[in-house]
Amino acid sequence: RLPSGRVVMAGWMQLNNHWGGPLVARELLQDSNGRIGSRFMPEMMPATKKVKKLAGQARDGQTLRLPDVSGMITFDVKPNADGRLDLTFLPAQGNDNAFTWSLDLKEQRAQFTPQPTERQKTLREGGKPQAAVDYAIDHIEGLQEGQSFPVRIILRSDPKFTGTVADVEIAGRRTMITYRHDLTPARLLIRTGKLETRNYQFSTF
Repeated sequence: RLPSGRVVMAGWMQLNNHWGGPLVARELLQDSNGRIGSRFMPEMMPATKKVKKLAGQARDGQTLRLPDVSGMITFDVKPNADGRLDLTFLPAQGNDNAFTWSLDLKEQRAQFTPQPTERQKTLREGGKPQAAVDYAIDHIEGLQEGQSFPVRIILRSDPKFTGTVADVEIAGRRTMITYRHDLTPARLLIRTGKLETRNYQFSTF
C-alpha cells in the first residue's frame, strides 16, 4: 500500500515457460460489488516519442499497419448489447504465430487466443492466466451500453524476449497480459461486427 492509499501488486512475468521476464505492476481497484480490478500505473507508463493516427472509425475487416514493433495502441469502444471485437496481431507476412485479443460485451469477457473461434478458459474454469499465453477473464465492469470506454494496448518487442509482450487495459478497470513467442506484430486486423470503435492511435516508445 502506497502512502496515498493506493494498493499496488507486482510480479515477474513468465516468458516461454521460463521465469525472468519483465516486472509487471498494477494498481488494484475494488468495484462496488467487491470484485478486484486493476489498471496501469501512470507513473510507470513508458515515455512516448510521437503519436500517429491509424484510423478514425474502424471498418469491419480493416487491417492497419503498425508503425513500430513497440508502442501503445489506443482506441475508444462504443458498446452495444451484444457487440464483440476481435483484434488479430499479425507478422509482416503470413500469419505464423498470430494471436487474437477478443472482447465480448454480452458476456463481459475478454481473452487471448490463437483463433477468434476458440473459447479460452478463465481461472475459475480451469484456465491458466499465470502462464500469460491463452486465457480469458470475465465480469469486466465499465462496459455499459451507450457509454464509450477506452482500450490501451502496450506492445513490447525485444530480442531478449524472442517474442512480444502485449499488455491490455480495458475501460481503466481491468488488465490482462500475454507473451507471444517468435512474433513481432506488424499488422492489426480488426473485426468489429456491429460494434463501433474509433480513434485508433499508435504512440511510439
